[in-house]
Amino acid sequence: MRIGTRWPIGAPAPAHLTPGMHQAIRQAETGLDDAQRARWGWTLTWLEGFPVVTRDDGLRIRQARTPDEAIVDDVDDEI
Repeated sequence: MRIGTRWPIGAPAPAHLTPGMHQAIRQAETGLDDAQRARWGWTLTWLEGFPVVTRDDGLRIRQARTPDEAIVDDVDDEI
């Protein structure tokens, strides 16, 4: 079992995440305004051994099959 963690927007993501995850997290933070940056953070959990990072507004980033890629599930795409 792996333990997850939380960190604020703009802070470094956990070092053990893959390059693809780091890139997706940075991209997801670029369009945020100052109020969002101050309120929101990230939560890292593990699903079947793979990292899942969720922003406080529901945006989710999952590890793809290759370490250089990640899958972003936009909260606006949810039904």
